Amino acid sequence: MVRIPSFVFLMFFIAFWSCGSKEIEENDHLEIESVYFMIEDSLTLDYLHYQNAGLKYVENEVFVASLFLSSDNFSFHIPTANPTLEINYRDKSSIDFSYLFQKGDSVLIKVKDKMPWFEVVNRKTKAHEINFESLRNKALFQSRYTGYQDFYLIWNMSKGNPMVDFRRDLNATKSKALDKLSLEKAWLDSLLQLEAIPEKAADYFMNKTEFERNKLALFDPKKDSLSLTDLSNVILEISDYSNLYQMEFADLVLDRLDGFSDENVDVENLFKGQFGKILLFKYLERQIFRLSFEESEQLIAQYRDDVKSSWFSILEYNTRSTNSLIRDILLEDEFGNIFEFADLLAQKSGKYLYIDFWAAWCIPCIRSFPASLALNEKHNDLEVLYLSIDENQNLWKDAVQKYDINIPNQSFLITNREESVFLKGIQLHSIPRYLIFDKEGNFIHPNAPKPDKKEVLERFISEHKE
Repeated sequence: MVRIPSFVFLMFFIAFWSCGSKEIEENDHLEIESVYFMIEDSLTLDYLHYQNAGLKYVENEVFVASLFLSSDNFSFHIPTANPTLEINYRDKSSIDFSYLFQKGDSVLIKVKDKMPWFEVVNRKTKAHEINFESLRNKALFQSRYTGYQDFYLIWNMSKGNPMVDFRRDLNATKSKALDKLSLEKAWLDSLLQLEAIPEKAADYFMNKTEFERNKLALFDPKKDSLSLTDLSNVILEISDYSNLYQMEFADLVLDRLDGFSDENVDVENLFKGQFGKILLFKYLERQIFRLSFEESEQLIAQYRDDVKSSWFSILEYNTRSTNSLIRDILLEDEFGNIFEFADLLAQKSGKYLYIDFWAAWCIPCIRSFPASLALNEKHNDLEVLYLSIDENQNLWKDAVQKYDINIPNQSFLITNREESVFLKGIQLHSIPRYLIFDKEGNFIHPNAPKPDKKEVLERFISEHKE
C-alpha cells in the first residue's frame, strides 16, 4: 500500500481554506455554514474504516444524523446553523468521544496511539479545547473508557443473564463511575482556572458531566428496569435539548415508555419543560409511524400548539409523503408471471387489501398465517395479499405450498426489494409487517395491527366502512 504523505493533504486543506477565506472577504454577507473535515492520510482512513468509525451530530435541531468514515472519503463537511457543532465519535472498540467545534472550523482527523485525534488548523485552540475527553481518559482514568461506560456494560450484561446476580458488581462500578465524574468536574475547574480550556467548551463538558451523573442515578442495581417516574423527574430538570447526548437520552426515555405497563404514570408529565418539547416531537414521530394516516393527522393536530411550527411541518410532511408513495413494487406469482403492485391494486378495486410482508425464514410470520387465513375467509370484501421478501425463489415456492398460502392471485414474491421507492419509504426494516389499502386503493395504514389482533383489526376496518 502506498502511503500518501500527510503534508499533501494538509497543504490542500490550507489552500482550500485560504480560497474560502478570500471569497468571504469579498462577500461580507456570506457566512461559513459548515465545519470542514479531512482525514490526515490514507493509512489513517484505512484504520478508521477498519474500526467502523463514524460521527454523529444533530441535524435540523431534532434529528441525530450519522456519517461513517468510509475508505474512499478523505474530506467532507457538516453544515450547522449554530455557532458551534457538537460531534460524537464512535467505533467498534467502544471508543466514545464528544467534540465541540466552531462554525467555520477546518479539522484534520488523525489517529494517535490507536485513538482518534482532531486538530483545528485554521485557528489557534487551547490545549484541552478539542480533545478533552481523550486527554481526560488518559490523565485521570488511565483507561480508554469512562466509569459510566463500564457500568452500562455490566448493566446490559445483567439484563441478558437473569440467573446471575450482578448487584455487587453493579454497585461497585456505579460508585466508581460517580467518583470519576466528580474527579472530572474538579479537573475541568482547574483547567478553566489555568486557561487550558475556553469557557464555552468547559461549560459544555461540565453540563455533560452533570447530565451523566443524573442519568447514572436512574440505574438502580436493586431494580430490574428503569423507572418511568424517575425518568420524568430527570426530564423536568433539563433546561436544554440541543445536545446530542440529550437527544439519545430522549430515545432511551421513549424506549422505556414503549415497554412500561406496570407503572401508573402521567405521560403528559414527560412533555413539560424545554426538553419535554423535543421529547414530544420524537414521541409523535414514533406514533405516526404506528397509526393509520387518519389517526396520525388527528394526533399531531392535537399537539399543534405544543411543538415548534417547523417541527409540526416535519410531522405533517412525514405523514403525507408516506401516504403518497409511488406503488412501484414488482411481483412474481408461482407461475413466473410479473405484476406491478399498482396494477394489482386497481384490479382488486372494491375490496380492502391487507398486505402481509413475510419470508420463509421468518418464524413469527409463519405463526401468523392461520390468523390471516381466517381473516381472509371471514370477510367477503377483504383480501389478504402475501408478499414475500425471500431472495431464494425455491424456498418461497416450498413455503407457499407448505403453509397453505398458495391462493391464486394473492401470493407473490417481491422482485425489486432493494430498488423499490415504496418499500424504502415505509421503512420495511423488519417483518412481519402489515399494511391496509381501502376499496379505492388508497393507502390508509402503514403499520396495521397483526392478524391475531382480530378485534382491533376488525374494529378499524368496520370504522372505515361507515
